[in-house]
Amino acid sequence: AEMQAFQVAFLKMLGFIKQPFIITSYGVDIMTAREVGYGFRLKPLLNIVIRFILKKSSKHVIVGKSMKSFALDAGSAQGKIIEINNAVPLARKEISEEKSSQILEKFKINSEDTVLFSLSGLRPLKGLEYLIKALPKIIREFPKTKLILVGKSDEYETYIRTLVASLGLDKNVDFVGFITDDDEKVVLLRRADIFCKPSVLEACSIAILEAMREGVVVVASVPGGID
Repeated sequence: AEMQAFQVAFLKMLGFIKQPFIITSYGVDIMTAREVGYGFRLKPLLNIVIRFILKKSSKHVIVGKSMKSFALDAGSAQGKIIEINNAVPLARKEISEEKSSQILEKFKINSEDTVLFSLSGLRPLKGLEYLIKALPKIIREFPKTKLILVGKSDEYETYIRTLVASLGLDKNVDFVGFITDDDEKVVLLRRADIFCKPSVLEACSIAILEAMREGVVVVASVPGGID
């Protein structure tokens, strides 16, 4: 979606679209984290195109204050930048006790478990290796700790699974794949004792906002977009 906006802007520059245009950035288009290979601007050609388009835009919307320095570095201008933060609906979803129990049973969560929940997805940007490496210390204090990891990937998931196995944490970490049922996500958030977000970089985390809405304690790293 982010690159589609730049494609439209590129057509504008070529004269196919006559109206002034506004670019909205959500993260990967302007933010970079070189250590994990994150960001379109790490590719020289894309960096040039993005810079040129931002200079031609009428306004540039960013979804978090941490993005401002990246926006300026990418070619935007102080007077163009407008911050409109990500948001989530505040109304809490009604889910019956029976359905909640069925969902917890599906994910094999017991009442005595200490549940850590990560909704970040399995990507290097999300820093899950730091959470995994901290887990043995947590388990020493709370032996029935269960970490639920949502998402799937190839190389990074293999790395995380290997790390889990090497630390003897197979019984404490559940890889549950993608969760497409919103009720399941909400029930797991509400059951979680702690929502974990060890990201290397964030623009403005919707997952954290969802966890806060459900009253869950959030433990997170403090890159831009979280602090």
